[in-house]
Amino acid sequence: MKRYDVGRLRLVGLDMNYCVQKTALAARKRGYEVTVVKEGTLAATQTESAEKKMSSVGVATC
Repeated sequence: MKRYDVGRLRLVGLDMNYCVQKTALAARKRGYEVTVVKEGTLAATQTESAEKKMSSVGVATC
């Protein structure tokens, strides 16, 4: 948010395939630079699809 001078987000969360992915995509849509900290997330299934979708809109993972 420009009002708070925030432009970059680092995300962690419970489910990479749902909550984290949805939050990351929404943040990118609003203009934030987003990085998902993969070691700070969990997932019940493989995350390749979620990572590919996020990467396609400029979300980084580390």
